[in-house]
Amino acid sequence: MMYKHLLVATFLLSALASSNAQDFQEMYEKASAVTKLTSHVGAAVIFSPNGRLESDQALFDKAFEDNATLKPQLGMDVLRLLRGDKGVVILVCTADGTKSVLKDLSCTPGMDLHHWRDQPDRVCEFALGPATCQ
Repeated sequence: MMYKHLLVATFLLSALASSNAQDFQEMYEKASAVTKLTSHVGAAVIFSPNGRLESDQALFDKAFEDNATLKPQLGMDVLRLLRGDKGVVILVCTADGTKSVLKDLSCTPGMDLHHWRDQPDRVCEFALGPATCQ
């Protein structure tokens, strides 16, 4: 009887570990997509003559047109954009828009904040802006 419980516990722990590793992999792939999206949108806002005038959604849609793999990688997450003179910040939030998942500044090479991992209950709002870019 004890052996049976041990097998069940081992199975559940290995399933949980496998699921956790898969979640981490999925989130790091999503972070990679966000850094590409941020780079694209940042360049459009800073260097394109019409970029500052376009809506957030138009900028996202153009980036998705130019790189068709980005949108599927981001799934149903809510994307928010904050613009500045020297860059942009993209905030990725859960599909219901309540929790922050990832935050990326266009002026840095990698993902800036992994809220899903480091602050899983972080509210979906901007705290780090493009003014950070120098």
